Amino acid sequence: MMSRVRTLVMFSVVFVCWQIVNAQEPSQEMKDLTRALSGDWTLNVKFGPTASSPNGSKSTGTESWRVGSGGFTLLEEEHLRFGKQDVFMTAVVWWDPQTKSFHGMECQNVLPYVCDVKGSLNDITMNWDGKEFVIDEKEVHEGKKSAWHEAWSNITSTSFMQTGDSTAEGGTTKRLFTIDGTRVAAGNK
Repeated sequence: MMSRVRTLVMFSVVFVCWQIVNAQEPSQEMKDLTRALSGDWTLNVKFGPTASSPNGSKSTGTESWRVGSGGFTLLEEEHLRFGKQDVFMTAVVWWDPQTKSFHGMECQNVLPYVCDVKGSLNDITMNWDGKEFVIDEKEVHEGKKSAWHEAWSNITSTSFMQTGDSTAEGGTTKRLFTIDGTRVAAGNK
């Protein structure tokens, strides 16, 4: 299993590098998304109800987006608390000129597999329409299908709203979190 994961990680890295070498410059879609999200953000998080917190909970955190690999990738680092646990996330987003679509991969300390390599290749779709960045993921875990929908919307030069929803097979959509992001002024870092 570990060698399979290493192979998938290496394939992803080689694929992204191949695209960078063969591209003349970043796509307009990547430039626009980078312009919208790049920077440092403070986060005010409202989590939906859970079994351990029936009224939901609130937290704070930070999120940083920056251009990577000559403008061909967008890198995200995020830190927040979920209950008593610190959550650390790193993500990379890239534009595939062949399929004319965004792709990405997330790594975090709360997933059993740390990085979702398989998801980045097969299960995740990303869309940017110039106003909203949406990530949709479908997965099967222990024979049960579920869907994940995450969106950054109301993006301005100083703020955004990020929402995360989950739907279990045959169930209703459940709001897991709402995040209000505020850009950190350059002098306040």
